Amino acid sequence: MKLSLAIPTYNRGATLDIQLHDLCSQLSKLNRNDIEIVIQDNCSPDSTSDICKVLIENFPQLKIKYSQNEKNLGFDSNVDLSIQNSVGKYVWVISDDDHLCEGAVQTVIFELDRFEGQFQFAFVNYKISIDNVDSPLKCNLETKIISGENFFSTTKLSSSFITSCIFEKKSWMSLDRLPYIGSMWIHVLATREVLAKGKALIIATPLIIMNKPSLEESRKEKESSKPDGIEFYTYAHITITQFCQGLGLYGYPTLEVKSLDSLCRKEDVNQIINYKLTTKTYSIGECCKTLIAYHSIRGNEFGFYLLLAPLIIAPRSFFKLLRWVKNVCGK
Repeated sequence: MKLSLAIPTYNRGATLDIQLHDLCSQLSKLNRNDIEIVIQDNCSPDSTSDICKVLIENFPQLKIKYSQNEKNLGFDSNVDLSIQNSVGKYVWVISDDDHLCEGAVQTVIFELDRFEGQFQFAFVNYKISIDNVDSPLKCNLETKIISGENFFSTTKLSSSFITSCIFEKKSWMSLDRLPYIGSMWIHVLATREVLAKGKALIIATPLIIMNKPSLEESRKEKESSKPDGIEFYTYAHITITQFCQGLGLYGYPTLEVKSLDSLCRKEDVNQIINYKLTTKTYSIGECCKTLIAYHSIRGNEFGFYLLLAPLIIAPRSFFKLLRWVKNVCGK
């Protein structure tokens, strides 16, 4: 088997149904018998099971496997299981709510054939659509093999989007994945290890559409999720920054680490402003935890004390005034 399309899913039967029918349509047009779909259901309480069973009956000519966990194992374990249960040489991990462009599977399998055996990880470029409006491409790339030590800066950390990730299964299985369980970033942490001494295939054509709600809506979706008592997106930004700062421990060159940390630093202020504008209420304790989190990545820089810390403790009304001024001046 050349390629497995591994779909770790939980409680998204409606979007999964659309995605699966699109994938089956694409596979039906290909004259290949070395591609499979592997659906790993994390004990969904919705109609996911029925949808998958009907799909398998309607497309008997395709290789489709469906497995349901006896209980919810969490995101990372379900991703790992979806790859373990795949038999393809390469495993494309696909989130259950992302849209693959027409001909995406054909393009990917073509590039896998063309560069087979030359890489341990492949990155698939993508578009971001916010409220059905396409944003400019984050990465303008060229399809080629690159050294793993330059991968993250080349793709501007875009592989944090799981649907962009294709793993060589052999490389994935060689890792000790247990320390990554519970991180919510198993694919990013695995990529770090795989590419420390490996190579990556860049597939430059945008083949995926990541559908994102507006800033306010995306923040609202995560209101109840506060890992370590910190707003979800702030936590994600801190985690990615720490990831970049620690790459040197895995053999990545100093220049790569500095480049990535600089990329994260440019987002520090934006993340704080978005947090302040979209979080309706936050406690003194949450502000303190946010201060401590930013101190962990910027505490040795004057910018933390001169800019970041004052912004974190500033009242929300200050940011609303700034937005009003910006809107007025913009007109």
